[in-house]
Amino acid sequence: MKIPFSYLFSYWIFAWFVFYCVAKDFSKTIKTHLNPTIALYFALIENLVMLLIITIKNPKIYIIVYFIITIFLFKIVPLWYLRNDAPNIPNDFLVLIALFIFYNLYLYSQNTNIIKVYKQTASSIIHERNETPAFALGVGEVGNLRYRGTYGIGEPTV
Repeated sequence: MKIPFSYLFSYWIFAWFVFYCVAKDFSKTIKTHLNPTIALYFALIENLVMLLIITIKNPKIYIIVYFIITIFLFKIVPLWYLRNDAPNIPNDFLVLIALFIFYNLYLYSQNTNIIKVYKQTASSIIHERNETPAFALGVGEVGNLRYRGTYGIGEPTV
């Protein structure tokens, strides 16, 4: 089963980042009270833990490289972009908690929960099922290189 974008909290945080970037110039309140930097740091830490788990359980280079690329695009680039916007730590942390509660209520309304989603996400990546949105878009194509030869060089591996 494919995992919808809306089931992954990382995409909620990325959507928060996009909203913040679009709206911060129009509202001082948004700029001072809705900075997603802290959320992006938490998401980056979670992704690095997931990268460690993936590296241990399925150390295939193309999976690891693609996961690093998604971390770079969805966490590192936004953090770099926000480098000059000072977060309001207590307030931004409360916004993160509120968003996380709303996210969990949404999952509950969809008859799932964060533990099921996390397990399915990890299993999907480790077992190369490409059920997560980012991996479904990219790893399928990158992974097909193994069927064309040794990453384009030499004899086919299948």
